[in-house]
Amino acid sequence: NYQNSMKGTGSASRLTEECISYIIKIKTGEILDAGTSANVFIRLLGSKGRQTSMMRLEVTNRRRFESGSVETFSFEDPDIGDVEMIEIEHNGDTLADSWFLDGVIVEMPTKGRIFYFVCNDWLSKYKGDRRTKRILKVQDLNKTSFRSCKI
Repeated sequence: NYQNSMKGTGSASRLTEECISYIIKIKTGEILDAGTSANVFIRLLGSKGRQTSMMRLEVTNRRRFESGSVETFSFEDPDIGDVEMIEIEHNGDTLADSWFLDGVIVEMPTKGRIFYFVCNDWLSKYKGDRRTKRILKVQDLNKTSFRSCKI
């Protein structure tokens, strides 16, 4: 039951706490049939033991998450500290809903922080390991090549 939505121009926020801005960039793979038109959802998990709401990522006026595309979303939510993990999933049931996610970048502009998450895998009931949900850990760019997820 996902109640909050993020749009490229919209925002979702909780009114009880001071909120900060988050910018999320999602890179779909450049392989055949990598894109999806399923609804995609994301949650950020932070170092303060807190997390954002599960947000629906809305792309308007065209097919969402096309092969090779970079989609950008912004929202406001309470400060969760450094982003350590993300949960990302979609609700697609068909083969056509299969989605190859290269990676995700989360920016916290007011704190000057950027966090990188590499997936390089399918979110699909039919491809790869047949899972439509991934939990990704933040990458240490000193140890991991982010070459495949140039955003």
